[in-house]
Amino acid sequence: MRATVLHPTRNLSNDNDRFEIDPAEQFRLMRDARERGAEIIGCYHSHPNGRAEPSTRDREGAGEEEFLWLIASLSDADEPVVSRAFAYRALAFVGIPLLSEASLDRLAARTV
Repeated sequence: MRATVLHPTRNLSNDNDRFEIDPAEQFRLMRDARERGAEIIGCYHSHPNGRAEPSTRDREGAGEEEFLWLIASLSDADEPVVSRAFAYRALAFVGIPLLSEASLDRLAARTV
């Protein structure tokens, strides 16, 4: 899967360890994607005080099979921002590689 567009949304949650997308905004984005022949493949959020891995709250909120989660950590001691991607599969998060456009282009050139 390839993400081609990001849609920032406001976090409705007042808790600093939770994100909640406005359902009306989510449905609008889903309708817009469907009209363009696209689909929403995942979500992204940060863990300002945690690691770039699914939290307990993320696990509680997950449910859609093959939905992608991009999580950025802002508090890693070694690097200022660490991003990792996960797919939700069979009731668990599975780490998946992140590839840039340049990496994808290099892979495509090698497989031709």
